[in-house]
Amino acid sequence: MARTPISTFTFSVVLILLLFASNFVASVILGGRTKIKDVKTNTEIQHLGKYSVDEYNQSQRTKKSGAGYLKFKKVVAAESQVVSGTMYYLKIEAFTKSGDRKLFDAEVVVKPWAHFKQLDLPPQPDTQPDHLTLAIVKDLPPPSN
Repeated sequence: MARTPISTFTFSVVLILLLFASNFVASVILGGRTKIKDVKTNTEIQHLGKYSVDEYNQSQRTKKSGAGYLKFKKVVAAESQVVSGTMYYLKIEAFTKSGDRKLFDAEVVVKPWAHFKQLDLPPQPDTQPDHLTLAIVKDLPPPSN
């Protein structure tokens, strides 16, 4: 039996709609991470990056561990995940006390209805269990002048 142009067209339209619908559903599933596209121009994300570095520096001053001071430069990548609030996964570029550029990972939980924001970082294997630290992802080359 030969296919009619109408049935092929209908099948194609239905297939395209299903692909778009499945892509949309996958991007809004609760608990799934979503890439944030406009990181460099998103002031909320940049503020969360600065907040992360400030909290890290404050924890280092409180512990008097001498672990070092970071100067925030920018968030270079970010993802969000809906949990009890929103968890932001940030990749932050910062300078160390000695001026080296480093890339760090940080996680921030935000609950706007409760006026709550918290830097949430796992302890590093070579530190005390309660030692808060940013995980170094990689060293970056010095900035070009």
